[in-house]
Amino acid sequence: MAVSAIDSSRHRRQTRTQTLPFISIDYRFADGSLISQLNELRKRIKEIGQTAGKVRERLDEGEEYRRYGLDNITLAEDAIQQAKDAAAAARKYLDTQGRDAYLSALDRKDRLGQQSNRLSQIAREARQLADQ
Repeated sequence: MAVSAIDSSRHRRQTRTQTLPFISIDYRFADGSLISQLNELRKRIKEIGQTAGKVRERLDEGEEYRRYGLDNITLAEDAIQQAKDAAAAARKYLDTQGRDAYLSALDRKDRLGQQSNRLSQIAREARQLADQ
C-alpha cells in the first residue's frame, strides 16, 4: 500500500501544471528546469510591472486631460454666464433708459409740433394783417 501511495504521488507531481494569467509553471521537472522556469517567471513579472507602469502613465495622462477639460468647461460656463449677465443688463438699460429716451423724444416732437403749429398760425395771422 505504501508503494502505491508513493507512485501515485510521483505521478501527480509529474503531470501537475499550474496556470495563472500570464504565468505557467510546469511542476513535472523539479531539477534545473525549475530554475529556468523561475527565471522565466521573474522575466514575466518584470514585463507585467513595466506594462502596469505604462498603464499608470496613461491613467495619469488621462487624469490630466480630464482636469484640462473640466477647466475648459468652467471657463466656458463663466463666459456664458457673463454673456447672460451682459444681455440682462442691456435689456434692463433699454427697458429703463431707452424707454425714457423714447418717451422724451416723443414729448419733444409733440412740443415742437405744437410750436410749429403755433408758428404757422402766427404766420397766417401776420399775412392776414399784412393783407388788410
